[in-house]
Amino acid sequence: MQQTELPDRSPSRAHIETRLLYARLREVEPGALVTYDELSAAIGKDVRAGSWHYLTTAREWLERDDKIVTECDPGTGVRRLANPDHTTAMQMHRKRAQGQLRRGLDKAACADYEALPAGGRRSFNPELAHLGVLHAMTGEKASKAIAQASEGKRISSGEAMQALLRTND
Repeated sequence: MQQTELPDRSPSRAHIETRLLYARLREVEPGALVTYDELSAAIGKDVRAGSWHYLTTAREWLERDDKIVTECDPGTGVRRLANPDHTTAMQMHRKRAQGQLRRGLDKAACADYEALPAGGRRSFNPELAHLGVLHAMTGEKASKAIAQASEGKRISSGEAMQALLRTND
């Protein structure tokens, strides 16, 4: 087996469990899955129970330092994303954000605005507007507008914002 250089984190006293998991996940081919049982055996501790934080840190190192993205496969293990999988992962994160924003808006709708003190109203209004704008930006209509504006090429955030503004004219 090829010797894998481990990241030197400050402090370099990083837990050996984290370093072992990092080394194991770094070897995984794109699209391949490493089971939780395999990862647990690598460190002698259950990564699904009290030792999950070692796995979380190892995955963060991979993403930050090696540009290797992994996703958890619930109940099974950790999968290294192949390049085409990144689009699906981004869509999942956008939809998850939209759900969080919707829940925030639903909670705001339950507030008794008239019962809020003046200071509370001053902060309530911009927060509500912010949630509404972000929710609109994460929806399918916005996604289609950005896709149409990009025409298959990479565009800047500013160009994406311009596309969103044109959809609301």
